[in-house]
Amino acid sequence: MSVKAPRFQIGQRKRSEAPLHLLRRHTRSTTSTAASGKMPPLSERGERARKPMLSYGAAFQKARQRPWTPEDPEGAIICSVAENKLNASMLHERISGLQPPLSCLTYPASYRGTPEARSAVARMAQRTFMKGIEVDPANLVIQVGAGAILDTLFWLICEPNDAVLIPGPIYPAFMNDLTVRAEAHPSIFQLDEHLGNVAGQLEAASAAEAKQGRAVRAILLTNPNNPCGTIYKPDTVMEIVKWCLKNNVHVVSDEVYANSVFGRDTPEFVSAEVLVRTEASNLPPEYVERIPELLHIVFGMSKDFCASGLRVGVLHTRNAAIIQAMDNLSYFHCCPAYTQYVVTQALADDAFIDSFIARNRQLLRNSYELLTGAMDKAGIPYTPACAAMFLWIDLGAWLAKPTWEEENLLWEAMMNEAKVLFTPGQACKAARPGFFRVCWAWVPPEALPIAVSRIKPLLDARKEMTGN
Repeated sequence: MSVKAPRFQIGQRKRSEAPLHLLRRHTRSTTSTAASGKMPPLSERGERARKPMLSYGAAFQKARQRPWTPEDPEGAIICSVAENKLNASMLHERISGLQPPLSCLTYPASYRGTPEARSAVARMAQRTFMKGIEVDPANLVIQVGAGAILDTLFWLICEPNDAVLIPGPIYPAFMNDLTVRAEAHPSIFQLDEHLGNVAGQLEAASAAEAKQGRAVRAILLTNPNNPCGTIYKPDTVMEIVKWCLKNNVHVVSDEVYANSVFGRDTPEFVSAEVLVRTEASNLPPEYVERIPELLHIVFGMSKDFCASGLRVGVLHTRNAAIIQAMDNLSYFHCCPAYTQYVVTQALADDAFIDSFIARNRQLLRNSYELLTGAMDKAGIPYTPACAAMFLWIDLGAWLAKPTWEEENLLWEAMMNEAKVLFTPGQACKAARPGFFRVCWAWVPPEALPIAVSRIKPLLDARKEMTGN
């Protein structure tokens, strides 16, 4: 049975009624303006946008002023950026000689992606992580990065304060992506695959939101996972999708690391779109009817193709209303015609794509094994990874107390004393203090064992002081 929230059900609302929190906000703003006698410099949403996107962003900017290099071995080793530089030179070589046609200086044929770019993206997806289904270019939207896709998508499917369930730990920027403009409410819950009964865990998370008066409008799943570098079991993905179809809830599968699987014995990643279409014959007819309306896949060039600077994000959806709305909204997030031309030339080259993905996976595996070898030697526990570019390490044993304050003190000590910057677990909404995300593809491979050797003495000293 669906869990009912006060006055509305999961995924539904009375659209004729203004949400109470908006009425309160309007009253508060009007009263404040009247009392002061002047208009505030920014709207409340403008003030919200002034907040830093990431809690650790300032630390990154400081560290990057003197990063580690072989020529400057005393520089900071930055492992907090979800970016892959390992194979960037291969893509750069492929696109550096391209001469854009004159048409790149005019408005594109479509703001949500040129027909040529969408066809090339569809071909790449169909040959790799969406293998086995037909990917229609008409169902694709190209914008300036996956962040832009998420921003516009949740703006379209959520009313302010609608809940979006996200299994934790999470990619830290999701908090900004969903709130700064869409005003959705990210609801983090810890999904445990080993417990089973995925639907029951979703019901519990939904019930918690209902108690707060919030309707669950969507689930945002990151697969392969950031920050753990793991892949959800196909059965888990299907249980999530079936729960969403049952309750008329959107499921957004963020698959930006789909082609970055490096585990030696790990099967190829399979998109949620492929899983659902394959299993459609086993679903109730009413579920099958809802699939095109509720299932959306996000991917792009930034992670799998070492091209964060190109700003190319893609949405695959068969929801005609979303596609129609994206024709409008993409005017504000349109990927430059020259960028789309470059991407088209690269993605249409099947031999290059196959070679790039294979080499990238090997480079990812090499860096991962260097890092985990050093972690093993240092006695630092972690969650084994098989995809993406992350290692989820557990330094809880080195905290004087299991508090977020202690985690922050350790994070600051590693940053200031050891000159090693990780992502704090609190920013990732970890289940408890002590976890850190290590982003290991942003730095040269040889820097990774050095980073571990820097923090090891610091951890040993803390253990002696705390007696843990």
